[in-house]
Amino acid sequence: MTRNNFILFFIIIGLSFSCSNNSNDKNIEKSYHKNGNVEIKKYYNNNEIVYNKTYYRNGALKSIFKYNEGIKKEELTGYRKSYFKNSGALESEMYLVDGKINGEQKLYKSDGSLYIISNYVDNILVGEKKYYNSEGEIENFEFYDSHGKLIEDKNNNE
Repeated sequence: MTRNNFILFFIIIGLSFSCSNNSNDKNIEKSYHKNGNVEIKKYYNNNEIVYNKTYYRNGALKSIFKYNEGIKKEELTGYRKSYFKNSGALESEMYLVDGKINGEQKLYKSDGSLYIISNYVDNILVGEKKYYNSEGEIENFEFYDSHGKLIEDKNNNE
């Protein structure tokens, strides 16, 4: 009987520890689609948003946005990934500063293969833009000036 009490004691301690440790839910803010599925989950740490996840109506993951540390949630500065609705494959990756694309942007086909790599400065297409074929080879190459004007267009199939 003493051994059973000892085991019961550790089970109760373990359960109470796991319940008290489950405080992560209060650091998550959720909103829902009309059908009851989660639409957005926002994750907080010390009252600062760390990242959010958005979901399609069918419950599939739509996007993940990881905020830079110390950034106010209104500023939309951080790394964003989005996913295709039906396949769940990665659709795009980009870095945003104040809601504008800055740096490399990658776009993918619905099968998950790389489609385009381009560079942006404050939402303006600048520098290289490469298009890839299904074999992962560069199919087309474009070059843009600092104002987003197309300077060069080279098709590798020519």
